[in-house]
Amino acid sequence: MKKSLAQTAIRRPLAHIFLLSVTLALSTSQNAWALCTTLIKGPVAIEVKECNATTPETTFASRDSQYNFIRDLPPANRKQILNSYRGILVEGTVTQSQAIRTGISEEKGALMNEPIIALIPQGGTTCDAVSGKTIEVQLKQICCDGGGNSPCLLDTSYILTQVKVTDLKAAGKAKAEKRTPESQALYAKAKQAIGVRDWKAATGFFEQLRSKGELDVNQQFQLAAIYREMDKCPKALPLLEGLQHRFEAKDYWTDTEKAVKGGSFLYARCLAMMGKASESVLVLQGFLVEKSRFRKEIGDSLHHKDFGGIRTSKSYLRYKVSAEKAMVPSADDPEN
Repeated sequence: MKKSLAQTAIRRPLAHIFLLSVTLALSTSQNAWALCTTLIKGPVAIEVKECNATTPETTFASRDSQYNFIRDLPPANRKQILNSYRGILVEGTVTQSQAIRTGISEEKGALMNEPIIALIPQGGTTCDAVSGKTIEVQLKQICCDGGGNSPCLLDTSYILTQVKVTDLKAAGKAKAEKRTPESQALYAKAKQAIGVRDWKAATGFFEQLRSKGELDVNQQFQLAAIYREMDKCPKALPLLEGLQHRFEAKDYWTDTEKAVKGGSFLYARCLAMMGKASESVLVLQGFLVEKSRFRKEIGDSLHHKDFGGIRTSKSYLRYKVSAEKAMVPSADDPEN
């Protein structure tokens, strides 16, 4: 018997609805699978802008259907899940990252310069201790594939542990205390020489520290900067190359960021002073990758006198076009 046109007309939409439902289900499943195969884990620094204590009893008292399973749990299990959500919820920007995003290819420095909301479990710290400050933490991303694992019901998948409030002065003091008495004396003499602009004496003391293998990242930058003051860029290059490698690999932390970033820019300056236009521009282009973060360096590269000798080179003129565009504020910039 032939099917009537009416039957055919009814069944086609039903078939389409079924296929659409299957497609959406597969899409949701694939998205959750994709998220859970590219999880992030590792140390990061976060500039905390907002912080609030969690109140799971109040949050989950809502009649929102996603919380139904909590209300249906036996008392002991309900208490367990509520306790897993206790702590503080921090919001801020990732200012340093050595975290790794796993997946087909690993990505180091994940979440760098990105806004983030994350849970610090109860006992980790308090809002009074971290609000308005930079914290160094271990970050772990949880697989949120529709379950109620903490912190997924708080619209985040990030948990922070091993919280430490950044104290650069304390870090510098700790490093100084680790030096031998002889090295401490040499560094004190170097600082004194810098104070009176006795560059020759300062380099002598720093080089003694260097020969002992006790020249830290900040001192490497100091010594390189002095060599530039003395118009001895060739002597600065070996020091700056090491800092440039750190910059490219994002191998620095809050206590060495200024030296590594400054070292990269000084490296470009010295290369320009030595007439190596293409190499200098190649270093400068590294700042364009994160224009909002390196706006100062990009601006300085357009006006600093050390780049005077390469301003008419083709490579610098091409860079200048990109740099000037980068200096124009956009809606994507964090400050906007």
